[in-house]
Amino acid sequence: MLPAVTLAVNEMNERAKMGEQSNERVDSICNQTPNPKFCIDAIYTDPQASDANTVGLAYIDFRLAITNATNTLSFITNLQYRYNAPPNGVTGLTPCSVGYKKAKNALEAALADLDSDTYELEQFAAVSAQSADRCQHSLNSTRMMKQISVRSRLIRRNTDLKLLTGICSVISSMLVR
Repeated sequence: MLPAVTLAVNEMNERAKMGEQSNERVDSICNQTPNPKFCIDAIYTDPQASDANTVGLAYIDFRLAITNATNTLSFITNLQYRYNAPPNGVTGLTPCSVGYKKAKNALEAALADLDSDTYELEQFAAVSAQSADRCQHSLNSTRMMKQISVRSRLIRRNTDLKLLTGICSVISSMLVR
């Protein structure tokens, strides 16, 4: 029975070593972002992250950004439907809706770019980040809505997209040939 235990421990040690290598890659990427903890937490939501190379990490992060953009666009659409116009308190959602459509399209184009191995990803990440910035500007410059909790959730989603596209930019710069 002892040899079986030793074999299991050796396998666990090998997996740990592989994880450490992956952790170093993830740490290298995340330490170049404005919020390393967010970056690490986001990347490791995907179970394949511990074994992923740089291209694999790009797929993971661009997919996370697409999910954020898609879900936020749905959130904005629901808000627009629910609070059709002032006096209900909603203004400033149209720039966010337009921006998130652009962000989603750019991120989907980035995934296609990853599939083609041309790696011109930074431009797509930049479009998405600019879209998030425009939405943020709209949120800050208008009396967006009376419901502070809804506004806070939208600001949080917007911040998350900016952080995710920042990760996309770092990974993209590593893939440039």
